[in-house]
Amino acid sequence: VPYFFIPFSFLFVLLKILISSTYLLITLFHSFMLVTAFLFVYLIIRELAANNKKNDTFSVELPAILGGLFYAFTPVIGPNWDKALITHNQVFLNPLIFWLLLRFVNTKKSLYLLVVLLLTLIFAPNFSFISAPPFFAFYPLALLFVFLYGKYILRTTFPWRIALVTFFLFVMIHAFHLFPQLVMLFDRESNLYQRVFTSGEIASALQFFTSIHPNVRLSDNLLALPQVYSNFSIGFFIFPMILIFGLLFNRRAIFLLAFTFLLLI
Repeated sequence: VPYFFIPFSFLFVLLKILISSTYLLITLFHSFMLVTAFLFVYLIIRELAANNKKNDTFSVELPAILGGLFYAFTPVIGPNWDKALITHNQVFLNPLIFWLLLRFVNTKKSLYLLVVLLLTLIFAPNFSFISAPPFFAFYPLALLFVFLYGKYILRTTFPWRIALVTFFLFVMIHAFHLFPQLVMLFDRESNLYQRVFTSGEIASALQFFTSIHPNVRLSDNLLALPQVYSNFSIGFFIFPMILIFGLLFNRRAIFLLAFTFLLLI
């Protein structure tokens, strides 16, 4: 196996000592994933909507609750949970870490980044080569959004020194599985080298991407709902309309939110 599952596996070993039933352990963890996903999407929307001048229940709390429920119960979240995919952790890790980054930019407290580092260590495979597609699909845009949000919406100076120290620590605590993969990457006999540098393997990967591209384009299948309910796909024009009206109610962030949304299309 070209990556190491040590922290996450050790966490489950400890939990298994406390919870004897494997079924109960898996059920509790999946429940934790959904509850955490809802909670931190709620907190993200609440954090972004806090700049609203009205700052009341209707303009802050209600959109945050509805957004969290929508994220947790969207059909695209649920399929394939019977498969042992470590990328499922991204369902709650993405909103959790994104909220921590927002709080860091807003408060300048390094504690939030320390929590991020701890999470990346516990769920290390989600930040390794094995999870590269979901990682690079989310974090570059997420980090860009957080930076622009702090600079142009909050109008605060970005703490580059703390950010650089955090990045260095991130590399160090993940050295135990990133460095072996780098060694494999430049080993001509390894499968990893063949996948990255061999023209045949690259062409095969591109063919796979081309085949699934129509199914993952946001402009074609917003939130992948038409794939789940194909008979009612014509009704899902309502979601981009909701997003457009949502942008209009937060004028300070409308350009940044619209720009990020258009990148996904």
